[in-house]
Amino acid sequence: MRSVLILLVGLVLCIPSELLSQQQWYKGNIHTHTTNSDGDSPPQAVVKWYMDNNYNFLVITDHNHLTPVAELDTSDTDDFLLIPGIEVTDSYRSTPVHVLAIGAHRDIQPKHGESVVETLRNNIDIIREAGSIPVIAHPRWRWAFGSEEMCQVTQCSLFEIFNPGCNYFSGGGAPGCKETWDEVLSRGVLMYGIGVDDMHNLSRGTGLSWIMVNTDTLSAESILSAIERGSFYATMGVLIESYTVSDTQIEVVISPTRYGKYTTEFIGYRGNVLKKDISLNPRYTFTGDEKYVRVCITDSNGKMAWLQPVPGKNFKQ
Repeated sequence: MRSVLILLVGLVLCIPSELLSQQQWYKGNIHTHTTNSDGDSPPQAVVKWYMDNNYNFLVITDHNHLTPVAELDTSDTDDFLLIPGIEVTDSYRSTPVHVLAIGAHRDIQPKHGESVVETLRNNIDIIREAGSIPVIAHPRWRWAFGSEEMCQVTQCSLFEIFNPGCNYFSGGGAPGCKETWDEVLSRGVLMYGIGVDDMHNLSRGTGLSWIMVNTDTLSAESILSAIERGSFYATMGVLIESYTVSDTQIEVVISPTRYGKYTTEFIGYRGNVLKKDISLNPRYTFTGDEKYVRVCITDSNGKMAWLQPVPGKNFKQ
């Protein structure tokens, strides 16, 4: 794993640069199903696929079921971590409301509400009470809910920006996850974007998106803490070497494939593109007026990476 230097002053992370430069990127998927819910493969087969495909960690999140991970065999590699989880699966009337509980250590059953917002809040609260980290799963799947509901939620700053087949793009006048993220950020609510494959089918549903977590050690505590504070990026395969934020600029170093071409967009208030850069070392200089800046990199095959937003001084206004 390459080392990386990240200075997230916009996120008020007061970590010495010499410490950050020693940290590593770890590849992982946090939304995964097995035959313990509606997946097509038993837990051990699922674990083997991710180990064989160079993942460093995996969270198994069966629907309303805690799959025991301690009994699964990971002896084929010393560089792989299993983290327990649950997809707390609920609904309000016909609207699906799903929230991942990552780092779960006991069963967590849904707590219904009298609205989508109350259902979200109730389930996020019970996940927190159980000592787990909540992640809002596929909010635009079946066009379930969007920024209006998400902005009324506290105790959760993570959501799935990309989940295959769950409407990343807008359609028919309805905003997708991409637009929803900018709507949330534009209203002064900080949320970090997660990428997952939401694996149900082992032969064709794996490896479609994941996260790269930047932290010092491959342990559950270290990985979960880094995810909670936004020290990761989401990707479909585009990789970076570093992401540096100073008082004056954002700088990214892309890790290119042999023939890949890249376009980096620096995106701000209401999804406006502030700058495009086609180099392998894209940079953006702050003007001081930005509400926030986030980075999306797209390669010449249509694969993307999403870096976490940097709030500006006007973010909460």
